[in-house]
Amino acid sequence: MGVSLLLTVDIGGTTINSGLFQLDNQCLPISLIHSTQVATSKGMRAVAHDFSECVAQAEEFCKENKGSLLPIIGVGTPGNLIGTPQTIIADGTAFNLEQFSGEFNGVDMQELLKTMIWEGYSIHLFNDAIAQMCGGLNLILKKDPDLESEFLGHNIAYIGPGTGLGGGFANVTPEGVLDFYSDGHIFDVALKLDDQEPVKAEDVLSGTVFAKLGHSGKDVNDHDDLFTQYSPQIIEMGHYLSQLVTQILSGDLSKIDPINNWPESDIEKAKKTSIFLFGGSLGTKGRLSELLRETAQADIEEHHPDMILLPIPDSDLAALIGAASLIPTTLLQDNVLE
Repeated sequence: MGVSLLLTVDIGGTTINSGLFQLDNQCLPISLIHSTQVATSKGMRAVAHDFSECVAQAEEFCKENKGSLLPIIGVGTPGNLIGTPQTIIADGTAFNLEQFSGEFNGVDMQELLKTMIWEGYSIHLFNDAIAQMCGGLNLILKKDPDLESEFLGHNIAYIGPGTGLGGGFANVTPEGVLDFYSDGHIFDVALKLDDQEPVKAEDVLSGTVFAKLGHSGKDVNDHDDLFTQYSPQIIEMGHYLSQLVTQILSGDLSKIDPINNWPESDIEKAKKTSIFLFGGSLGTKGRLSELLRETAQADIEEHHPDMILLPIPDSDLAALIGAASLIPTTLLQDNVLE
């Protein structure tokens, strides 16, 4: 093979995915050469171990195929990343990786992931929803380049129901660069459907819905009897999804805990969103996602007929591409040249 390959890893609440990418002359990912997927083990030590296994498998693949593994790894991780640099998990934002409540609070994720791998690797962390949003936009435009004009100069949002509920918000500059704003978190938005009491968005629009019933979204997708049994819950999730879109556009983004409310400036930007990208396993995979999106689409078209709603073609691949594309190209170029 004899080429430099970039490893990216997406740490999710259900699976950990990794991919090896060949880069083009501008050091942008052009092709996925190899990928792996393992079930996510809960807890700090388990996550660090599983990550190290992804690195070891990438090293072995490169050795067997005479490739060169770059000493840079792009990683998408759950959680609000804070600090300087942004590597520390904010309290309560990576609960889907926890073995016990609060385990990842204040954890330096970069240092944790370094504990079981060669010290020469440089790890670059990104919020997993932001990574999937970037990669998703890449895949959507690759599939339909004519859509590019719809994005340029507009505000876009990402909603990703999976194990949890990811979110991201950005303006696409006239040059096609994503200018992110807000912390992107929508999991704790207080959703107000009809006359019901407000509920936490993630409790009604994520895998939590099925986990409480003793199943996963994959179970519901794979079994006819479960899909039939839980179709009413999926339809209700679709109504909640459309309600979330409606509240974003109206600026009603109050959080369950007011201390997490967004600044008014971010809320005003979110109100101008013209394109929504749907990602996450529940938003993109199987018949469950189709029923969920169809329900939401019907609701939204009734009130916002001009709104553009786009599912990400492959959410797993999108997360890996996004983690690759967010690494500064100058850094990659320096290492490729070396």
